[in-house]
Amino acid sequence: MTRRDIRGPPAGRIDPGRTSMRRSLLGLVLVPALAASARAQAPSRGPELTYQQVNDWQRLHATAWRALGRGDLDRAESEFLGAARIARVEAEADPRLLARTYADLAWVLHRRGRDAEAEPLAAWALAVRASRFGASSIQVAQTSYTLGAIEVNLGKLDEAEGHMARALAACEATLSPTGAGTADAIDDLAAVLVLRRRYDRARPLYDRAAAIYRAIDPDHPGQAVALDGLAGVEIEQGRLDEADAHLSRAAALLDRGRGADPSTLAAVLNRRAGLLRRTGRPDEAARAEARAREVVATPRAGPKPIDDIPTARPGMTPAPPPGR
Repeated sequence: MTRRDIRGPPAGRIDPGRTSMRRSLLGLVLVPALAASARAQAPSRGPELTYQQVNDWQRLHATAWRALGRGDLDRAESEFLGAARIARVEAEADPRLLARTYADLAWVLHRRGRDAEAEPLAAWALAVRASRFGASSIQVAQTSYTLGAIEVNLGKLDEAEGHMARALAACEATLSPTGAGTADAIDDLAAVLVLRRRYDRARPLYDRAAAIYRAIDPDHPGQAVALDGLAGVEIEQGRLDEADAHLSRAAALLDRGRGADPSTLAAVLNRRAGLLRRTGRPDEAARAEARAREVVATPRAGPKPIDDIPTARPGMTPAPPPGR
């Protein structure tokens, strides 16, 4: 899946590039704390995992996320399948661990383009997590996001919109309504509305997401995702001057944003170049294209990757301590 081009989004696809510079919806502290308390509250109605099985699940789960962070989807799928085999032992007594594993496995299958296989796993995981944690939980937010992305790729845009709206509602209830994680969820819902050509509904959502980031930091690079989406809506509505201003601002934010993905910046520059050519400004377009080539060709220094922390996207978290 690729970022929409200057003429509008491809039908029936959602853009994963928007998640490349995201903070996780869950954070690195909230979910482990929720997971640890959840196990203690679970009633026992059948076989439970032994201490060694819990350790084995954690090892497989952590290894799977490290593989996913490296882009090794074969290894990630294999490790998640191994984790699922362990989690199934106590699924009758407490299905939460299996639901978490299936949600993560569904994300890998989605990344591999196997959405028909991923859909039932994500749907089952969402039902379990909603019943066990509540409709406004962060677990529901993360799994709704995954299922929404899957439904988009399957062409089920009505369902996708509902899942993204559910993820947003859970984020607003669980996280801060003005936090970065909520801004990400707003942007995701707007992206689905764009795919449905509901531009009048998508525009205020992009405005809201950009405003949240701007309030956090006037130069926050997270604004760029919303501004890029807003520009796409404006192009469809014939508001080309506004679209150019938003693409220019998005490029500037990414250009000076620490740790911004060069390919994301290059994509925004190329989209602006396409708009500039469309509006009869070939010289400016050529400069934008040249800058895009330069960005891709120039390595950027950044912090040393931490192998234990996967690339952020809504729902991606390190393995929790014993719990769900």
